Amino acid sequence: MGVKDYVRKSSVHFHDIGIGGEGNENLDARRDVYVQKQQTWMVMTLKTIMASLGHANRDLDVLKIDIEGHEWKVIEYLLDSGLLPRIKQLLLEYHIFKDWPQRSENPKNLYLYRKMIQAGFKKFSSKLHTLQHNPSWVHLQADTFYVNTLYDPSERH
Repeated sequence: MGVKDYVRKSSVHFHDIGIGGEGNENLDARRDVYVQKQQTWMVMTLKTIMASLGHANRDLDVLKIDIEGHEWKVIEYLLDSGLLPRIKQLLLEYHIFKDWPQRSENPKNLYLYRKMIQAGFKKFSSKLHTLQHNPSWVHLQADTFYVNTLYDPSERH
C-alpha cells in the first residue's frame, strides 16, 4: 500500500487499492510491526475493484489475500456477495497478532472458515511461518492455499 500504480514487464498490473469487506477511501491503517507510522489507505470490495478494472463479468483464476488480520472480513464478504464460486484458487495469508483479530471473533471466524470449506475450497498447500512470541508482541502467520473443487464456469455463462 502507498506505492503508485505500475505495470511490471510481465504485464502484471499493480494498483494502490486494498481489498476489504467494505469500501473505505480513508482507512486508518492499524499500526503493528509492518505499519509503524500513521497511514491512510483506499480499500474497496472485490466487486468494486473488479468493476473499476472492467472485470465485472470475469471469473478469477487466483485471488491472493495478505491483509494483516483483515482477511476474515473479506472471507465473510466473499461468502455473502456470491463471488466465492467465481474464484478458482484462493491464496490466503492468515495472521494472528496479540490484539488482532479480537479473541471474541474466533467463533465467528471458525464459522466462516467452515462455510468456505463447505463451498468447495480444499487446502492444497500450507506453510506456518516462524512463531514470533515475546511478552509485548505475538504474531502467528500462515500461508494457506485452496483450490475450488466446485468451480463450474458454465454456471455463469
